[in-house]
Amino acid sequence: MKQFSYVLTRSALLHARTAGGLIKEIARFNSSVSVRCGEKQTIIKKPKDILELGLGCGDEITIAVEGCDEEAAVAAIQSFIVAES
Repeated sequence: MKQFSYVLTRSALLHARTAGGLIKEIARFNSSVSVRCGEKQTIIKKPKDILELGLGCGDEITIAVEGCDEEAAVAAIQSFIVAES
């Protein structure tokens, strides 16, 4: 399992369009992806999984990726999140 943490600098992940873009990025890989913010954690499969976390500016999230292509998935997801938030 690979993981990384990131502090959201904008509230971009609160919007359905950006959450949908993240889902498309995740769908490119076979690995399972989960996100944790504080005590809340979910496996990301649909935009609502992200939106239900109630993320906001300044929140620290931890993305965990597990699977056969986890290294490539982490790099792509991390790039997407940094670019969008």
